[in-house]
Amino acid sequence: MWPLKKTDPLIRKLLDDYNINLLSPPRETYRVGDVCMKAGDMVQRIGSISDLLAPPVELPKSRREKIADISGQISASADVNIAVDFLAGFLTLIGAGGIVNKIKTAFGRNTKSTVKISFPNTTRDFVDAIHLAKSVVDHGFDQANPIYKPANKYYVAGGVLRTSSISLISDNDAIGSINAEANAAVMANVSVQAKTQKGSESQITFSHKQKTLAYGVQLFELAADENGKWSLGNSGYFEVRGLKGSAKKRKAFRPPAYARIGEADGDISVSILGD
Repeated sequence: MWPLKKTDPLIRKLLDDYNINLLSPPRETYRVGDVCMKAGDMVQRIGSISDLLAPPVELPKSRREKIADISGQISASADVNIAVDFLAGFLTLIGAGGIVNKIKTAFGRNTKSTVKISFPNTTRDFVDAIHLAKSVVDHGFDQANPIYKPANKYYVAGGVLRTSSISLISDNDAIGSINAEANAAVMANVSVQAKTQKGSESQITFSHKQKTLAYGVQLFELAADENGKWSLGNSGYFEVRGLKGSAKKRKAFRPPAYARIGEADGDISVSILGD
């Protein structure tokens, strides 16, 4: 569960500007083109779109870009206990899980502590949404595949937010204690950097030197219409009235619409099963 509220400035930027489904916990292996299946309240990653459609789909090549406005955005204050539980999932995946209990102890010494979170070094792996949608035209879910059920919903990742770092901003005493414990611990390929902010706050950043973790995905629903034609995010070709020329020239392509499957029961994140 994410420790931040829907009104938090970091969350609003992720949801409103980037249409992100936040992952809880973060994942190491989520990739562009991965498909997740929603069956009732369960969401499970089931493989790549290139393996699940018939005839097989060749995905456009993905690209990576830096997301400066997310990297520089700091959250509002969050509940320490929930924030540390969230941080635990992150640190465990980068090989620093042994420091979690010491972080809890450091915050436990000051019950008035609050914490803010940021994700430095955020990048987005993505494919162009229209190119991705066009790649599934004339393809459909292989209904002979036992994973396929008409009542389920299927979503394709068109973008994946990743970061190698997570920062905590809190009072000087708590961050100083965490920094001392972290520097005394043995954590392979994990760097720890602390710095003083303005006033009584300090920041500590945990970074992995090689590994990046996915903490949010941009999804498009893969669905069939009443005629059995499959599309991504309700995209597809449509005829533009008033245009002259051949039938092909009179057609335009409607881009896919993003889908959101989180935010159930007051939580802003989605828990997706599968490695």
